[in-house]
Amino acid sequence: DFQNLIIKSLIKYGNREKAYIAIQSISEINNLEHEVFYRKFELDYLLSTFNLSEACDFKNVLQDKKINIENNFLLKIDIFCLFLEEKIDEANLLYSLLVESEVNKDIYFDNLFEALKNENSSKLNINNTNLNKEMIFLYSAMHRVGNISLSDEFLKVDPFNLSMPIILSRATDISLRLEAAHQAYNNGLIGIDSIAALYQ
Repeated sequence: DFQNLIIKSLIKYGNREKAYIAIQSISEINNLEHEVFYRKFELDYLLSTFNLSEACDFKNVLQDKKINIENNFLLKIDIFCLFLEEKIDEANLLYSLLVESEVNKDIYFDNLFEALKNENSSKLNINNTNLNKEMIFLYSAMHRVGNISLSDEFLKVDPFNLSMPIILSRATDISLRLEAAHQAYNNGLIGIDSIAALYQ
């Protein structure tokens, strides 16, 4: 419980990398609730740092261990990973199973998945009213893969960890990218030269 408190505190104050390292150092987890929380965080961390192949591999490990994360999180990552591997038919099959089985529809994920399959995905605007904060890092990875513009909602949810994806997204409005750059600078993530380059 004490270890869990430390890790949650690190996450709360934006030290996600330290939290990730701390979780990696745990040899055995006896509390199922803690384990589900840690594994969800690990996947989120890999998605937020854009280590997508590692995230896909780790998702397979969790499925083999039969670890269940709410809101069909692993199934959604499975669909996304199949898309990345260009296994579109398999991704569509799993997606149809998701649509049939999901009680609380994740419309934002549905729209993003359709946008990824659309050749003009960069021109699409996704409705932010349906954004599920628990899925924010999966959404951000999907945005980056599809070169789909990110909104200020991402910056509001997690300015410390989602400012970099916004800064690097050429599809995103420049004013939001500059706002994200200033927040990243204030959080010590980038230097003044990076902000100057973005203004140029």
